[in-house]
Amino acid sequence: MADPEVDDTLNETLDDSLWSLGVYDAHCHPTDTMDVVPEIPKRKIRTLTIMATKAEDQELVAQSSSTG
Repeated sequence: MADPEVDDTLNETLDDSLWSLGVYDAHCHPTDTMDVVPEIPKRKIRTLTIMATKAEDQELVAQSSSTG
């Protein structure tokens, strides 16, 4: 997932009709950098499949899915 500090130029340059199709991320690991999790609801993402990198990260996945 993109760093929340990164310039959002892409969001500004793409036509809104493209965003209406929805953006889907079928493989993301936001638990690797938990500080990005609160930013997820602010993005134009319709669906995420959140995965853990390590087995011990499963609780972080559960926390991420309830954020927002």
